[in-house]
Amino acid sequence: VSAPEDYIFRGGGTTPVVLVHDTWTMDLDDKFLGIKGGQGNSSHSHLDAGSFVYDYNGTRWAADLGLQSYGTLEPHIDLWNMNDGSERWTAFRYNNLNHNTISVNGSYYRVAGAGEITGLVNDSGRKGATVDISAPLSNEVASAVRTIYIDGDDLVVTDNITARSDKTADVRWTMVTQAQPTIEYGAITLVREGKYMYLTKTSSTGHNPTWTTWSTVSENSWDASNTGYYECGYTITLQAGETATITVRLTPEDPMGA
Repeated sequence: VSAPEDYIFRGGGTTPVVLVHDTWTMDLDDKFLGIKGGQGNSSHSHLDAGSFVYDYNGTRWAADLGLQSYGTLEPHIDLWNMNDGSERWTAFRYNNLNHNTISVNGSYYRVAGAGEITGLVNDSGRKGATVDISAPLSNEVASAVRTIYIDGDDLVVTDNITARSDKTADVRWTMVTQAQPTIEYGAITLVREGKYMYLTKTSSTGHNPTWTTWSTVSENSWDASNTGYYECGYTITLQAGETATITVRLTPEDPMGA
C-alpha cells in the first residue's frame, strides 16, 4: 500500500478523533499520536474525552488500559446504566481518573458533556489537535482546553484550565504508561525495555504543579488486574476563578543533560 500524502486524519461524528503520523517510514523514527473526544453516554463509551496515546522509538509511552470484559463486571455493578452517578463509572478502566486526561476534584465527567476537537495543529513541523473538554468538566471548572501535538522528538500537552468562580479546582493530570516512572530532579523518568523518556513541565502562568504517581491496583475485587501498567502525572489546586496554563513535554532529552 502506498503511503498517503497526509500525516493527519480527523474523524468527526459522535466520537471525534485525530490520528497523527510523524513520518510514513514505519521504522523507529516514526511517531504515532491518537487523540480522542466524545462523551460518556455514547455507545460502549468510557469517560476519556481528551485522552491520547503516543508511540515513539518503537514503544508506546502513553497507553490505554483498554476494555475489561463485560461479563466480568455485569454480576457486580449496574454496568449498562450510562447516567451520571451510575455504578458503571466506578469500574477502574471506565472512568476519567484512569485515562490520559485531566480530572478535577476527584469527580467523574458529566456523561452528556462532549469533548470537542476544535482545531488541528499542522504548522512548523508540529502535528496534533486541540480538544475542548470544558463540557465533561463543567461541574468542576469554567473551562478546560488542551492542545496535544508532536514537536520534533517531543510530545507536547498544554492544558489551559480556569476554575469556576464558586469553587476551587483540585486538578489531576494523568498519563497511563507501561514504563516504570520515577520522580527525580524535577521531572519524571520513564524506563521501558531499556529505553528512556522524560516528563518535564512548565507554566506560562507561573504555576508549579506537583509530580505524582498513582497505583493501578483497584480497590474493587471485580476490576481487572492492571499488572505492568503505571500512572503518573501532576496535581495542582486552583483557587476559585483562577486560570492556569501548564505544558508537559514527553521528551527523550534528559533534563539533567546526562
